[in-house]
Amino acid sequence: MKVLYAIQGTGNGHISRANEIIPILERRVNLDVLVSGKNSSLKLNHPIKYNFKGISFEFGKKGGIDFWNTLVNINLIQFVRDLKSLKVKDYDLIISDFEPISAWACKFYGKECIGLSNQYAMLCPETAKHKNYNFLCALFLKYFCPVSVGYGIHYQRLGKNIFSPVIKKKLLKIKPKKLSHYTVYLPSYSVKKITNKLKDIENINFHIFSKEVSRSKTYKNFIFKPISQSLFIKSLATSEGVICNAGFETTSEAIFLKKKLLVIPMKGQFEQKYNAFCLKKMGFKTLKKLDSTKIYKWIKSKNQIIVELNQETRDIVDRILIDYIKRLPKISILTDVQTGV
Repeated sequence: MKVLYAIQGTGNGHISRANEIIPILERRVNLDVLVSGKNSSLKLNHPIKYNFKGISFEFGKKGGIDFWNTLVNINLIQFVRDLKSLKVKDYDLIISDFEPISAWACKFYGKECIGLSNQYAMLCPETAKHKNYNFLCALFLKYFCPVSVGYGIHYQRLGKNIFSPVIKKKLLKIKPKKLSHYTVYLPSYSVKKITNKLKDIENINFHIFSKEVSRSKTYKNFIFKPISQSLFIKSLATSEGVICNAGFETTSEAIFLKKKLLVIPMKGQFEQKYNAFCLKKMGFKTLKKLDSTKIYKWIKSKNQIIVELNQETRDIVDRILIDYIKRLPKISILTDVQTGV
């Protein structure tokens, strides 16, 4: 069976998840990969057949999305051209991780598209809804990347089409430690803004990860580090706790490693507000903005929330493929889907 896996390239979460899902898909199907968007600092560990500009959200430096630059950089004419050039009819199945070009191409050509992302969990009736989740939010989630069938990824399994987060293999093998530092990943803030806010918290070591940093360097109780998966995993696994935006992947990894977690959702990003809302209901600390007094109080607190996350990546892939086979019984697939290899 020939499958196209389409990935949203805004932020690191989608790429990080794809690097875990692709090896499993490759063992089961003939796979091509599409990436659209340009704001990820991580590399995809697989050849990319289609690489489109897509629609990327531009991060600001004061805690939110830069809507002006986001609008300026949207090229709808190119979007339509890319959509029409994508030969979705060459594939038996298209799986979209909140990637709009593949989804709209399927809609344009009358092809089924399967959605797999944490965003689809927000549409499920079983999940709790944030007070700011309104008609416009629902419309955006439904039509930014329209799919025929959606599979959600969420902190809690609340429905039959909702799965636990995809966890990196590297993290599964790690034995977490606590080496007296806090890992900070706030891509919506500048390094200057972060250090200005945290400088009053003395005798606490911070590892600050930012795309503004090209190499590791130390200043007082701060260690600034470039965006690197290996460096981040090492820092995360040995940290006392994690301070981050409310992106789904980083928060899930912190929970999996049983770290203290404080999240500051990106301004103007309702998906992150939703994630923060869910985490707060689970007992984790959330803030609206960088606040050194509240962060220090959280650091000194002994309250730590423990949530068990199961590793289900292979089950997610097999469930999608088997459900598709059931709808199209004449389609055959490699035997390891049935055996669970």
